[in-house]
Amino acid sequence: MSEEAADPGASRHGNFINYYQFHPAEERLRQLPRSIQQPRQRRKYVALDVGCNAGISYSQDLTLELHKFLSSRLPGCEVSILGIDLDPVLIGRARQKNDRPESVTFECLDFFADERQSVVSSYLRKHRVLPNLCMTLRARSGSTAATASR
Repeated sequence: MSEEAADPGASRHGNFINYYQFHPAEERLRQLPRSIQQPRQRRKYVALDVGCNAGISYSQDLTLELHKFLSSRLPGCEVSILGIDLDPVLIGRARQKNDRPESVTFECLDFFADERQSVVSSYLRKHRVLPNLCMTLRARSGSTAATASR
């Protein structure tokens, strides 16, 4: 199957293959609250990225850039991220390009489906912590809106 034929295009959930061409990761990372960038007395930092898309672009992807960003600002912390998207083509591409599989995991999952509980719970049990950050960073009308919780 050619890449064009497998291109999921736009969907009602906003998934499209070239998303990061129009919404660069650097722009989105600047929207993160400063409070999550502060070193704390903890050894693990776990984040959940809902709607992670393909995790690839011409230069970088938000989920992997978030890992790099947090790791550089939280020295001594083990940073782990679970990226979730409902599009299997996008998740397949994210997994293929993932150069940090020991600390960044991509799962195909509809976050509003009942199965999310078992996937997220399993991930949290694996890391033996509650998440430090749950986020969706999305662009709206030319600006970026950040949603994060600690």
